[in-house]
Amino acid sequence: MPIAESLASRSASLYNPPVKPQLPIGAQYPHGVHADATGRLTHDNKGRELVAQYIVGRRTVGGADEALSPAEYDAVAEAILGSRHQVVAASALPRGAVGAYDPNTGRTAVYRGLSAETKDMVAAHELAHGLNDKAGDFVGLRRANSIPIKPGMPRELKTRLQRPQ
Repeated sequence: MPIAESLASRSASLYNPPVKPQLPIGAQYPHGVHADATGRLTHDNKGRELVAQYIVGRRTVGGADEALSPAEYDAVAEAILGSRHQVVAASALPRGAVGAYDPNTGRTAVYRGLSAETKDMVAAHELAHGLNDKAGDFVGLRRANSIPIKPGMPRELKTRLQRPQ
């Protein structure tokens, strides 16, 4: 999947956010909590019914916020974008890129030289570009936003083809 230079996503600022204490459920749901007999939340904090196949965040009364798993990224990507991310050589990506989303094809690609954990983070990042695109954020733009690789970023985020800084 060769991707044009203008479609590169230079995803170097990826990191797990700091862990913060979760708000008490009453603070998150000031108008009351709606849950079924098992404690699974049935409505969000604005009263909208939770009907999606995948729910991100708090899913149960007393439960912690939950993210999508890497397997769920793939399922969401296949359902919404039409395919899961491709793991590719650096030569298939624009110079210096570790991942890319192409809004013209709906495909995402991740550099194969990354650790498994970093590949998952880049795949999630690129999936987010695809979801933004499907929501209309790239209308008329037809190229992905890019995040430059900056000095001091983790070494594995730099591909062998990266231009000197």
